[in-house]
Amino acid sequence: MTNSSPDTLMRQWQMLRMIPRHPQIITASELKRKLEDEQYVVAKRTVERDPQALSAVFPLALDERDRPFGWS
Repeated sequence: MTNSSPDTLMRQWQMLRMIPRHPQIITASELKRKLEDEQYVVAKRTVERDPQALSAVFPLALDERDRPFGWS
């Protein structure tokens, strides 16, 4: 997590709240839409990278069995 601006931190905290517990999942596209509903303007690629970076600190899991992949 290299970018540590207050906006980035708040967006990532909001994202963590949106990721459901296993076995439910949420895709990057769904995360992007929900973040936009909360007034966060963010690129889809950023929404794909953030959970990957957050998974180094938090117990997030990526379900790669089917596309689109989902986080829980």
